[in-house]
Amino acid sequence: FSYNTTNNGPSEIIGGGRWLWTDQLFLSEDAVWDTADLPVSQINQLPQTILPGEFFGRTNSFTMPVRPSGNYYLILRADYYGSANHGDLYETDESNNQLIIPIQLTTPDLSPIQLAAPAEASTRQPVQLAWSIQNIGDGIAQKKQTYLASEWSDRLYLSTNSKVNA
Repeated sequence: FSYNTTNNGPSEIIGGGRWLWTDQLFLSEDAVWDTADLPVSQINQLPQTILPGEFFGRTNSFTMPVRPSGNYYLILRADYYGSANHGDLYETDESNNQLIIPIQLTTPDLSPIQLAAPAEASTRQPVQLAWSIQNIGDGIAQKKQTYLASEWSDRLYLSTNSKVNA
């Protein structure tokens, strides 16, 4: 995601040193920020000096959390931390520190559609199986290797009935 921050105040913001403020990005089910919204990215700002009317841009990335498909909102709150009356940066107007944009999330949904196995098998003998999985969801199902294992795996069970039991 990319965004610009503009100095709308009458004074310059003097950069350098430790960070000056923190911007926070949230994923929300509605267009109103509240504490139930999920924080997805935090950006500590350490800009150069910004004169009144000037802006600086940021580009950042995050991993979208697992949520059902649907319409959501990204809520960017500039100068998020601080006291109840102001953030880390004292400003002329604290009410203009939020930007909201809609986003549609898509989610994969993997479903077995075919399983081929012999009608008979002997114990302690190899059995040849074949199966197909289809993504019936609206999102991309991308198998990605991690350092531990694949992000999804298929499991086959041998059972005396048609139910998967523990």
